[in-house]
Amino acid sequence: MTPPLNPFDTAQAANAMLFWINPEGRFIDANEQAFHALGYSRQELQRLALWDVDPGFPCEHWPDHWQELRQAKTLQFQTTHRARDGSQSPVEVFAHYLELDGHAYNCALAYRLTPQRQTENALRESEERLAMALVVSGQGLYDLDIATGKTIFSDEYARMLGYEPSELELTPAIWASWLHPEDREKILHLFEDCVTGDRRDYRAEFRLRTRSGDWIWVLSMGKVVNSDAIGRPLRMVGTHLNITERKRTEAALRESEERFAKAFHASPAPMCISDIETGRFLDVNAQLLRMFDYTRDQMIGHTSVELGTWADPGTREQTIAQLRTDRFLREVPMRFRIRTGDIRQTLYSVEILRLGEQDVLLSLIFDITERQRAEMALRASETFLDSIITQSPLPIVVFDAAGAIVRSNRATRELFQVTDEEALSRYNLFRDEQLREQGYLPLLERVFQAGETVRFQIRYDPVRAQFPAQSRSAFYLDLDSTTFPVRDAGGRITHAVTYQIDITERKAAETRLRYHLDLEQAMAEISALMIKPGWDDFDARVNWTLERIGRLTQVARSFLFLIAPDGLAMSNTHEWCAEGIHPRMLDLQNLPTADYPPFYELLQGEAVEIQTASLPDDTAFKQILLEGGDRSLICVPVIWSGKLRGFIGFDAVTAERIWQEEDIRLLRMVAEIMAHTLQHIESDLALRDNARFLENLDRISHILTRREKDADVLAELATAILDIFQADRVFFLYPCDPNAATFHVRFEATRPEWPGVFASGAEITPDGVEIVPDDAFRSDIEQTLCHNGPMLSEFADASEASELIRRNGIQSQMVIALYPQSDRPWVLGAQQCAYLRQWTLAEQRLFQTIAERVSDTLSGHLLLKSLKESEERFAKAFRASPAPMVISNIETGQYLDVNEQWLKMMGHTRAETIGHTSIELDIWADPGMRERMIAQLRADGFFQDVPVRFRTKTGAILDALWSAETVRLGEQDVMLSLVYDISERKRSEEALRTSEAFLEAIIEHSPHSMWVSDDRGTLIRMNQSCRDMLHVADEDLVGKYNIFEDNIVEQQGAMSLVKRVFEQGERVRFTIRYDSTQLRSLQLRGVTQVILEVTISPVLDTRKRVVHAIVQHVNITERKRVEEELQGHRERLEELVAERTADLRQAMAQLVQSEKLAALGSLVAGVAHELNTPLGNTRVVASSLGEHLHEFAAAVESGALHRSQVSTFLNRGREAVDLLERNTARAADLISHFKQVAVDQTSTRRRSFDLRQTIEEVLLTLRPQFKRTAHRIELEIPPDLELDSYPGPLEQVIANLIGNSLTHGFEGIAEGVIRIRATPLGTTHVEIDFTDNGVGIPETILKRIFDPFFTTRLGKGGSGLGLYIVYNLVTGSLGGAIQVYKPPENGVGFTITLPRTAPDR
Repeated sequence: MTPPLNPFDTAQAANAMLFWINPEGRFIDANEQAFHALGYSRQELQRLALWDVDPGFPCEHWPDHWQELRQAKTLQFQTTHRARDGSQSPVEVFAHYLELDGHAYNCALAYRLTPQRQTENALRESEERLAMALVVSGQGLYDLDIATGKTIFSDEYARMLGYEPSELELTPAIWASWLHPEDREKILHLFEDCVTGDRRDYRAEFRLRTRSGDWIWVLSMGKVVNSDAIGRPLRMVGTHLNITERKRTEAALRESEERFAKAFHASPAPMCISDIETGRFLDVNAQLLRMFDYTRDQMIGHTSVELGTWADPGTREQTIAQLRTDRFLREVPMRFRIRTGDIRQTLYSVEILRLGEQDVLLSLIFDITERQRAEMALRASETFLDSIITQSPLPIVVFDAAGAIVRSNRATRELFQVTDEEALSRYNLFRDEQLREQGYLPLLERVFQAGETVRFQIRYDPVRAQFPAQSRSAFYLDLDSTTFPVRDAGGRITHAVTYQIDITERKAAETRLRYHLDLEQAMAEISALMIKPGWDDFDARVNWTLERIGRLTQVARSFLFLIAPDGLAMSNTHEWCAEGIHPRMLDLQNLPTADYPPFYELLQGEAVEIQTASLPDDTAFKQILLEGGDRSLICVPVIWSGKLRGFIGFDAVTAERIWQEEDIRLLRMVAEIMAHTLQHIESDLALRDNARFLENLDRISHILTRREKDADVLAELATAILDIFQADRVFFLYPCDPNAATFHVRFEATRPEWPGVFASGAEITPDGVEIVPDDAFRSDIEQTLCHNGPMLSEFADASEASELIRRNGIQSQMVIALYPQSDRPWVLGAQQCAYLRQWTLAEQRLFQTIAERVSDTLSGHLLLKSLKESEERFAKAFRASPAPMVISNIETGQYLDVNEQWLKMMGHTRAETIGHTSIELDIWADPGMRERMIAQLRADGFFQDVPVRFRTKTGAILDALWSAETVRLGEQDVMLSLVYDISERKRSEEALRTSEAFLEAIIEHSPHSMWVSDDRGTLIRMNQSCRDMLHVADEDLVGKYNIFEDNIVEQQGAMSLVKRVFEQGERVRFTIRYDSTQLRSLQLRGVTQVILEVTISPVLDTRKRVVHAIVQHVNITERKRVEEELQGHRERLEELVAERTADLRQAMAQLVQSEKLAALGSLVAGVAHELNTPLGNTRVVASSLGEHLHEFAAAVESGALHRSQVSTFLNRGREAVDLLERNTARAADLISHFKQVAVDQTSTRRRSFDLRQTIEEVLLTLRPQFKRTAHRIELEIPPDLELDSYPGPLEQVIANLIGNSLTHGFEGIAEGVIRIRATPLGTTHVEIDFTDNGVGIPETILKRIFDPFFTTRLGKGGSGLGLYIVYNLVTGSLGGAIQVYKPPENGVGFTITLPRTAPDR
């Protein structure tokens, strides 16, 4: 359809080209300007599409362009139009989306761009880019009219100062008021120089006040851009850049430099600072001096060249040159010469730092000499092993086209252990049943038929293949088999060559390795679980351990027995059973060990293996095993402290099992862990009392060491002692002179119910509460002072106690004398008032220890106070160290102080560490290490970077370097230790070796072609599969092939992906058709023509730089061919599915129609049955009335008519008419109902109807089906429940459900009940509940009853469509939902939810 062209006049007036373009991108029409500009006639243009005129618009972009235009309605852009003569001109296009008469168009106006318009566009774009650049860079722009002071500024300028652009008015005066007082004079003077013309531009950093009152630093740059005729400035423009963060960074940098100096000298790694130009050492730390064996005076002020520290001449110049480019180097391998002349291999890290006004070098050196020696030895070993593997010969067999062996090599005969050549000649490839059973024979047939090379892995039995093995029975080989065709000169396949790689040992090793790895993992998990602190969940841990090892070894039962302490009985305390295995633990309790003497004796240090069948029948042990179904048993003893404490073992139930060495070893290891754990639990119980003692003592120590004033210490101490001993009263008595007239209770702590002297109302002085003792009290004090240790007293008989004791209700007392360094002693006492208490030995020991510490505290208070200032100075430096540091007693190893880094590394808290020794904390993996190093410390005064292994709180082992020296602290020599954790480095080195070996194995044994390149793309190694695929040797490609010179990769568009690997470190994958004859960079000996799926993975160093690439080729030639075949099969299958679907739909329509006809037949039968009664009555009445009329007529004709006869005839006539009227009315009513039902069921007419009335009409048609049964239907439907819906489908649903109940539900049931209930759901929906009390539907098929053609009465008249039709009618025509459910009683239920207004169909 051609659109109306009324816009032409407008386009012509504007001198524009106008085009009408359809949704396919083709021209419909245009105006004369368009024809003239492009040189086409109307007919020629209508044959073209948009992309024929616009050379920069590919046709495949049109769908996206059309979609964008439809959404935006209008698009504006610039492009180029190409005329008929080939000339091109720039245009600006305004495209409009229009819909006219139901058709969519692109109405496009095009204007030729004049040079002026192009210039304006370029200027606008330039201004936009400038504005964007200023916004992105965060710069604010200002433009100052110097004469008027008027200033124009950018939005970013206002926002930088916290203003919105609309609310900021900027003048030089306002700007000057924002200047910081310290900057104002300098900046205003600079500004004045520009205004007066003394300078043309400026650059300055200063502070401005923002709207919020905060100060920000700005970098301001300005320039005078206009001046008058005599040179006076008229206009100045400039920018402000917020540099607040930079300034903060600079301040932080200064602070960092100060911290750096401290960290520099405390660093455990050798470090130095040197002049970048001369190499002169400016500073070195102690670790560097020790490494190079120089003194500080020998290094400071001298250059590295003077000292000869560079092992390789020219190294320093190369390093400096690279530093000037990169500013830093990280872990560069470097060789240094120390003072003795020895060469040290190191990792050298260096960067240029600004120190004051000078650039210097900060160098860090990590000595890796020993590690490199180990790595070189490892590489030499790997090279030797690789040489052996590469030169190993392969077994080769040649087959003819019939599958017979025509030749084999020595390796083949050795592999299959065959010496009889005739046996080989009898073998035929295509009759090999093992190849056929495992599905590989079709692959081998394709070698001869299609000329393909095939490769597969097979488990092969040479004996079964009629290979007579020598001096042994049947054996199996795991083989990696490759077969390729051999062609004659005419290209015909005449032979096939197979080479086998024996991977039997590898497969077995993999199986063993997987088991051992699982075993090691299990042991690691079990060990970690058992060493976890806390034993509340010990039973759960043991049960988990038994399950772990049971599943690992695939046994029926794993168990743990423990023997009673007296050795007389043993019990099964823990057990795990595999699925289906009966537990036995409850049956195996308190078994007398005397009943099993041989077994019990064997367990004394040995593993016991038992096959139940081999035991004597009369043993109780065999009886127990048989009761549990145990066929085989293995047990390992659990021993600690030289005594048998139990045993752990496995059961085999389903069959006898020969226990392997791995099973025994696993059980031994678990038994050792169990023994250690149980011993630890036993020890833990003994240690808990000691732990409580130490905990309470630590609490007292904590109080004594953290306060300064005696009064505070003793008051808090009294309260703590009261809590620790749960006493009623604790007191300090001072002075304690038996001859004194009075005593003073200095401090007292009591429970509220037992107040002491401080609550008695007595005067409280600075010395406490004064008490006057009697003779009994003086005697008690005198005995206390003479007693060595706590003195215990009980006052059951109060008459013998002192008056003070009686008055305070004291029943038990424990007191001890304190002897600080003073003239007079103190007394510390604890009293129990509520009951007569027996003080335990542990309580007495703790009380005496507390007293000793309190006494020491009182004595040493003044000394501690004088030392505290010195300790605080040292503690600041000590705790700020980034490396773990410790101060400890040289003799005892007791920790005096540790820093946070030590606590983090070891996992202990400060309270757990201070005051305890390293032996108590069990930190030494090598218990003798401390003694050896203490001896060295006493001899030399220090030691440096000694390898040591520590055990953390969690039990983890750390590798570290330990440095220590003797330091004088007060009057005591202590050991100051610094530790450098190298665990991660050790793990990294081990992981590196493992990874290299693992990678070597993966690459060399990969079935896919793989090769490795350096960082420039040059091939440096390849695997055997690569050599085989390309038919080359290492010398053909290694060091010669470069992927960037591969013209095949370039021509097939994959080179950009290759570059992304080396430039961006991405992993890429692409498919390429590779023909080695087309390779221009190298001439290969063989010919390879394949389709390859290539995967290239980068290998990154620690700085995320690509150092290698791993290239893997997967030959997908066969897969591509199979995919093409599968695609053809798939397309044919889809056609068949479409045909079958159409047939199925037709059959279903016919079945549905049959169901409707069957329903209509039932309806007709019901109509006939129901009409039979009223019509029969009518016929009888009519017949009787006829007889009476005949008699009446005869009487009239004979003249013998009597009045009584007339009366009788009239009465009978009236009765007959009444009967006729009633029966005919009944018939008419039935016919009306049946007609409505018939119309509804045979049509989908929509109408409003009463739900109850409609269902009653349906039931009326179904009444004949109930005549000869005792079944009944109960309705519970409220009247006036109106629906605007489709009654026909609803009636069919009810009829089908009732039919299902009669046919299936009431089978074998005499009196069935169907209930139909309806309930309104608000005003929009109604719920119909249909239930019967029949036999119901089994759970197994309940979810399938709505499936088409599903029936349990197949062949008995069931179509399987009844409920399927019900489901479709409810969810389709009626717009509702139906669910089936099982009622609480018997039968089945259906819930139908319908909208009261059905959706439009």
